Amino acid sequence: MTVRQLLGIYPAQVINLTSGDAFDFTNGMSFVATGREILVMANLTGANATFTIPSTADHHGRQDQGFQGYTFLKNGWVVLGPWYPDGWRQADGTIWVDATGKVSYILLRTTGYSG
Repeated sequence: MTVRQLLGIYPAQVINLTSGDAFDFTNGMSFVATGREILVMANLTGANATFTIPSTADHHGRQDQGFQGYTFLKNGWVVLGPWYPDGWRQADGTIWVDATGKVSYILLRTTGYSG
């Protein structure tokens, strides 16, 4: 997945959320998990779409269901993150994302500014 690095709090940055990247429905998508990613997905069709982001066991051995076949409505948007990679990062160090429908995405990475 293509990552767009956010500049931080100064200067302000404009990102056009309606011109996202095309989703690879054949192979799925993945991105390196640093804990600073924000995933924005848009369902650009007149029908519902689904997405899946599988979870993994965290360092305590806990695992939840993740987002398995999560439905978002026609012409709907989903914004996820930033999230802690523990419990989402797969063995290859990435977070996996799969979707159905005509979904586009924008993957943002923050600078990690904490104030």
